[in-house]
Amino acid sequence: MSEPQDESSKIVVDEDYKEQVAREREQLKEQEAAEAVAETEAKAPSQEATSSQEKSDLPPVPPPTFELLVSSLATQGAAAMGLLPMGEGEEPQVHLDHAKHFIDMLGILEDKTTNNLSADESKFLTETLHQLRMAFVQVK
Repeated sequence: MSEPQDESSKIVVDEDYKEQVAREREQLKEQEAAEAVAETEAKAPSQEATSSQEKSDLPPVPPPTFELLVSSLATQGAAAMGLLPMGEGEEPQVHLDHAKHFIDMLGILEDKTTNNLSADESKFLTETLHQLRMAFVQVK
C-alpha cells in the first residue's frame, strides 16, 4: 500500500531554518557562558576583598580559637572600663554597663562550656573572668 511519492508530497527542508536553529543554539550557549561568568564575578568581591586586605599593611588574621574568643570579649570589657589606653590626648571613657555586659557574656560562655573545655581552656577562661570581675569592682 505504499504509493509512489511525487514531487509535491516530499518534505522540503528549508536551509534557512537550519541556519536559524544553529544561530539560536549558539546564542544560547553564549548566554549560558555569560551567566556563568557573571555568577563567578558575583562571588569574586569576597576574594577581591581578601586580596586587597592581603595587600594592605595589616597583620594577617589569626585562626579562630577559643582563647581568641575569650580574649576578644575580655578586651572589649577592659576597654569599656577605661583600662586600655586611647589615642594621644584622649581620656578613656568608662561605660560600666557595657563592661558588665562583656563580663556577663564570658560568664555565660563559662556556664555553657562546662565540662567541654580542655584544662588549659577552662583555666584561661576562669582566670580571665576573675581578673575582669576584680577590675570591675575596683573601677566601680
